[in-house]
Amino acid sequence: MISEFRNRENTIKTTQHSHKKLLKLKYEIERAYYTYSKIDHEFSVEKEAKNINKLLEENHFVKKSVMYGHHPYEGFSYGPQNLWKLIKINYDELMIDLNNKIDISSSLTHYYDVKRNSRVSWIQLGIAISTFVLLIFPEKATAISEFFLYWYEIAKYIVNTIYSVVQNIFT
Repeated sequence: MISEFRNRENTIKTTQHSHKKLLKLKYEIERAYYTYSKIDHEFSVEKEAKNINKLLEENHFVKKSVMYGHHPYEGFSYGPQNLWKLIKINYDELMIDLNNKIDISSSLTHYYDVKRNSRVSWIQLGIAISTFVLLIFPEKATAISEFFLYWYEIAKYIVNTIYSVVQNIFT
């Protein structure tokens, strides 16, 4: 399960557009891991391992038998305990990586928002200055409108030319 989420996290590139995907992945990981953490909270793996060890150590046959240098009862208690520690370690590493990616993506998003707001501010300043100039010199309004109309006609001619050339190519 953790490796599947790790692979999904590695496929998401850290850009300003990936912020939503990263947050959704974090939610899915936490939702999936919640069940395991709830089980661990209610039935502690370490506590249960100690209980198993205590119960099996009391059995004389298990205590005297040796299997590959270890008592067989240790396999019952240490296996799940080590597995749960491994799951926790992998989950913590995944969440650290994911949180780092989310922070980077958030910073990029904030940077581009500030950049965009800066452009809008400059445009608003230009509009405000032009409005102020036209209030002071209303006779210049016709000359300025003719200037913008001239540039509009040029842009319209260029776009129509490109459009007709593209249509001729594909027909």
